[in-house]
Amino acid sequence: MTAGAGADAARTTNIVAHIEAGVRSFAPEPWPEEELRVGISHVADVNFCPTQETYDNLEKGRKGGSASYVTGNTIVSSLAEMGIQPCNATEPKTILITLHRRELRDDPQLPDIVAGLFKGMRRFSETRFLWPMHPAMRHIDVSNQPDNLEITGPLSYLTFLLRLSTCEGVITDSGGVIEEAATLGVPTIIFRKYNDRPEAERKGIALRETPSFSGGRSAVRWLVTNLIPRKPSFVFGQPDAAAKIAQHLSNLVET
Repeated sequence: MTAGAGADAARTTNIVAHIEAGVRSFAPEPWPEEELRVGISHVADVNFCPTQETYDNLEKGRKGGSASYVTGNTIVSSLAEMGIQPCNATEPKTILITLHRRELRDDPQLPDIVAGLFKGMRRFSETRFLWPMHPAMRHIDVSNQPDNLEITGPLSYLTFLLRLSTCEGVITDSGGVIEEAATLGVPTIIFRKYNDRPEAERKGIALRETPSFSGGRSAVRWLVTNLIPRKPSFVFGQPDAAAKIAQHLSNLVET
């Protein structure tokens, strides 16, 4: 929402550049992100797209004469800057969980969804599960949590990346985590009704599960049984993504 407000405020007096432009679910969710990112692209002077698919999304809905470039996602640059590299999963075998979406938080079926996740965890008691709880999800009743689940507060960025890079797999509703996991080769369950990062699915390194009781059980099973390959991918761009954007901005200012 802050990005939308900033773009609207700046468009009459400044150059508006939209990083990660063209990401689309083509659905009402996530709200209000989907509506806002479409609006930002329409007022932006220049759009920086993470993938060819996101570039094509912009071209289909193009309005005005803004310039668009495929640069890759700056999240890949961040991983390189932090020195986080693909590696093997470490012992004890651990699956990471990150959930924060408004549509999940407000879902009346949330107790059943959590119960499904817990049931899957209990079935695979030899596997550890780590759930850094987002503040938006603190209302979840976890009094019946399995013995093999550790729930913590939010982790620092670097700590989270280290845990992500060495985990067996991740269950997430975060677009950024999908991109980080793909780059690091971490098998991923996209726990959402709609996926706005389909590139990872098409690459075969992620699967989408709709949040539900059965979806929660299946999400755990997919990762514990190693049915998704551990295969690093630059589907979301190369480490030079940030440098490409900086160069385009420099050229824009000089003209």
